[in-house]
Amino acid sequence: MEVDGGGWTLVASVHENNIDGKCTIGDNWSTDQGTTGSTSSSSWSNTRIFGNVEGATSDDYKNEAYFNIPANDVMIWHVPNNNPSSQWSNLASLKYFTNNSFLTQYGSNLRDLYKNHFPMERQEEFSVAENLDKYTATFEEKSSYIRSAIPSFYSYRYDSNNNNKIHDGGSDMYDNGNHVYVRSASSAWHRVVYDATHHDTDWSVTSTTQTHPFLALMYIENLGGHQSYFEIKVESGTGADGSGSYSSYTGDLSYDDYNMKYKTYNVYGADGADPSICEVYFVVYSREKGSIVSGSNLFSSNEWSSSDDDLVNSMRVNNNPRKVFLGYTLFSKSAGVIVSPTEVRNAMTNMLQSMAVFPQNFNCSRTEESVVAPIIFHTGTKQTVTNRIPSAQQSLTTAGFIQLRALNSIGYPFAMCPGVKTDSCYPSAYCIGSISMIGANSRSYGDFTDGTSTFHNLNASVLIFTRN
Repeated sequence: MEVDGGGWTLVASVHENNIDGKCTIGDNWSTDQGTTGSTSSSSWSNTRIFGNVEGATSDDYKNEAYFNIPANDVMIWHVPNNNPSSQWSNLASLKYFTNNSFLTQYGSNLRDLYKNHFPMERQEEFSVAENLDKYTATFEEKSSYIRSAIPSFYSYRYDSNNNNKIHDGGSDMYDNGNHVYVRSASSAWHRVVYDATHHDTDWSVTSTTQTHPFLALMYIENLGGHQSYFEIKVESGTGADGSGSYSSYTGDLSYDDYNMKYKTYNVYGADGADPSICEVYFVVYSREKGSIVSGSNLFSSNEWSSSDDDLVNSMRVNNNPRKVFLGYTLFSKSAGVIVSPTEVRNAMTNMLQSMAVFPQNFNCSRTEESVVAPIIFHTGTKQTVTNRIPSAQQSLTTAGFIQLRALNSIGYPFAMCPGVKTDSCYPSAYCIGSISMIGANSRSYGDFTDGTSTFHNLNASVLIFTRN
């Protein structure tokens, strides 16, 4: 291969035969035995060989040179599937290589790198909860989008000196209301302070904002899954004082990879035209982004009111949840007008869309636990690769590199990120070659992942060369 003076040897190719099959027949690099649990003997780190050189764009391929021939550098070609070797060079959309002899630091071959230096095994989790502050700090600009779904939204006053309740809110909305509490299964109730953040060890973090609407948002990390449930409670004396009506209903939403369940409690139509109260409790999760949730009772009420005054409402998320949001927000309309179910649904849809940036648009950098080497382009350019990265992710993912053994926020490894390095919480969007893990998101393992389809051409194979 006469690129950069030649001397290159084809040692492997990664080919996706069925993106819907995860760790199934044809996934030679991860495993073709299904979700059998963590393994340290994936093909990235063992001496198994498979395929044949002529069929390297029609099936996975690995030869003895992968682990037997000393090597200094790596070259990658992206070649359309099912083409003869004589056409690879002409058809390759990208060709790039390293020239800093990085492999000499890691055993001088890829197998040694993955087996002895950067094992293809699950590593420790990385907490993304600290990024919650960054999200809620920007909620003021998002809040106008959310309340735009509710005509005549009443902007209640934050009028408590203690900054932990709404004393009246204006127009007799409350008689001391909106007292918000949070807890986990093993902790006592904690009363939240507005515009502040509360950390509950490794389990959760809750942040609140004095915006319109008010927001209390708990990000449940629950490292190790030790806490069986998490809960939010709100207590309120209302201005209705027995003269109004009340109602409650539930809803379900989905957006992109995210799901939301919500439940409302409404007080409206009081004498004196007090502003209405619409408490909305919600849970948001994405299995594709690492949430671990289960059970028909995932989202349940522990205490629930049945009057228009002296409200005590609480909702919890159950069954040892992980990587999940639990939240509460407060809607209101002037003159006692009820916030309609359609308005709530539209506002919560806007809420879900604004939350879908968390945590994938935040920095979960684990590059110090990877090998990152700069590349030189022979075919294609750095801009060619950059153009494939979604604009919202370009601050976290940089073209012009190859990253080996990238880790996601919960410690799952990905063998190679061809053409980029990434600080994303979810490198599966750019990287190939994950391993089988019990309990892992099924879309995030296999030779290619579903998420790579917007970055990598699933109808092309990744050819791997090395040279001494």
